[in-house]
Amino acid sequence: MSDSKIGMRESMELFHKLLSGEITPEEAAEQSDNPVERVEIYRNFVQNHLRSILEKNFVVLYQMLPKDVWERLVKAYFVSHPPRAFEINANAERFPSFLESLVQEGDEDLNGFHVELAELEWREWQVYSSPEDMPKPAELEVPVLNPTLTILDFEHPVLSFAMVWREAMRTETKPPVAPKAHKELVFVLRHPESLNAMAHIVDDELLFAFKVVYEDMSIPHAAHESGASVARIKQVLQRAARAGVIILPED
Repeated sequence: MSDSKIGMRESMELFHKLLSGEITPEEAAEQSDNPVERVEIYRNFVQNHLRSILEKNFVVLYQMLPKDVWERLVKAYFVSHPPRAFEINANAERFPSFLESLVQEGDEDLNGFHVELAELEWREWQVYSSPEDMPKPAELEVPVLNPTLTILDFEHPVLSFAMVWREAMRTETKPPVAPKAHKELVFVLRHPESLNAMAHIVDDELLFAFKVVYEDMSIPHAAHESGASVARIKQVLQRAARAGVIILPED
């Protein structure tokens, strides 16, 4: 659009209106003094770029929804949330809340499970791309929580489902169906050693390790509070460290 006769700011505002559906390609072409074919190429390029971002960040959701439903969601999101962020993946950030708004409006193809699945997948990307510096065990005197740790309290077992779905895709076996609602607490984090995004279903041991570190308990105090031995508390903390939930000082 470099040959447009309008200014840069006006051009940006004009093409934002085009992407959000406020004006047609014909109107944008006339106001920018560009061929309508060129305007349509630009709009389609941006829309396809956004589609690829959504398909990359919400892989399980994209694979499980019927293709016509996914295409409808992409087009509606493109209109209501046209790309603005310089970091391309950031343009997918509002997709879970967008799905939530559709559920509240009574969309027959979506429910709370889909919203929570999208939230899980987005959080996995967020922790992977987090700018947080990871504490080094050699520099620690006491255990600390992983600074990328995110806690998600779901009404549906979305991580259980996602794990089975991903395995089914890997092994080319029949994927699972969406499960019935039951609560699932999930830790999402970037692992301190591998730096990969990970998600864990929170069981009693991981929750207790989180509590010990969050409340700055000493190991003897944690043993007294729980009735477990000091050796057992150390095992629980070491397991949480292997999972990446906490980071322990070097021995």
